[in-house]
Amino acid sequence: MILFIALVYCLKKLLHRVGISIWKFRIQISPPCMIFEGVRCQRRLATGTSSVSIASIRIQLHLPRRAYPRWLSFTAAKFEEKGPSYHLFAEAIHATLWIFPYLLRFTGGPWANVNLDDFRLRVYTSQVMPGWVAELRSDLITSILSGEYLRLDDLKTGIFFGDEWKISASVHNWHIRNFQNRIYSLVKLDAQLLRNWTDDTGKFVMIAEECRWTKVRSFEKRGDSLLWQMVYFPSDIWKFIGDPMGFIDIYSPRADITFDNFRIRDSELFKELGAKAREMYEQYY
Repeated sequence: MILFIALVYCLKKLLHRVGISIWKFRIQISPPCMIFEGVRCQRRLATGTSSVSIASIRIQLHLPRRAYPRWLSFTAAKFEEKGPSYHLFAEAIHATLWIFPYLLRFTGGPWANVNLDDFRLRVYTSQVMPGWVAELRSDLITSILSGEYLRLDDLKTGIFFGDEWKISASVHNWHIRNFQNRIYSLVKLDAQLLRNWTDDTGKFVMIAEECRWTKVRSFEKRGDSLLWQMVYFPSDIWKFIGDPMGFIDIYSPRADITFDNFRIRDSELFKELGAKAREMYEQYY
């Protein structure tokens, strides 16, 4: 317990040093956890100012069991981030960290499961996007174009003309596996692009339900003993530093993504489809 209190003290000092303010902080003895309330952070970027506000953060330690090897849980309530080019909100972020999840066959390798409740992202224009959104979009487009389709129950598309033209798409039970042994799965997806007739601008809205981004076990031979997990641990740490997202599984019951100003020529999907068509033409003709 003394070690836990010392860790809390050092963490609080570190947060204050990097510019994170906390309105209230308390320690709970049983079960051992620390709770931060009214967390605020603001930083200056080259393109403007970014601010983060969190109603409360709860970090709790657990005793791992073989049937449920959880050693730490993290919950952030009402997470909101405002940047120069986007506005992000999540009602709650729940993270669970595992110990030796691959050995205990609890995950396909990731050390943490992250749940995003009521995830909402608003991007002001498709011309300027945060880096992590661009990376996620690129990975998703690559998976759509070159991944393995495990399941696709229904796909509907439509084009409607009026004062503005509208393209809509609806997908049910869509599962794709990419080259990294990651499976994108969702129960339902509705997307809609609205565009006026006078210029190349419009609005894009996408609503996805029961979204999962899950790592599956690879066919590589990896020792399943505790000794082998200890041998692999240093290399896993190195990989985590280079690609932390590779060690996380993500689930969101509902995700709403909106682009206020969306240009067709900024669409990565159209660019990649064009490149793919050109590659196939050069290969076969």
